[in-house]
Amino acid sequence: MALTTLSVPMGVLAGLLVSVYGETSHETAASHPALAIVQCLAGGLLLYTTLTSLVGEDVKRADVLDDWRKRAAMGLAFLAGMAAMSAVAAGEAFTGVHDSH
Repeated sequence: MALTTLSVPMGVLAGLLVSVYGETSHETAASHPALAIVQCLAGGLLLYTTLTSLVGEDVKRADVLDDWRKRAAMGLAFLAGMAAMSAVAAGEAFTGVHDSH
């Protein structure tokens, strides 16, 4: 538990250090190895935390386990959210427009 509690401040600190001391211009940011590593770790931690802590607790509730319609609705809502976020990312990649500030 202590490691999980410390992971967020450590991640913020690592991200700030890379942002401040790393090359962050638009042309080189995508190819900067340290920035790519930090972004991958942040994305992985976000997915892990979401799937294990938030969604994992919801699907274990008794009312969800007893009703297949709730489980199906939750699964479809989760997939719809993933599709929406993928569409946003694809739109940014297609248009080349991404404002990180």
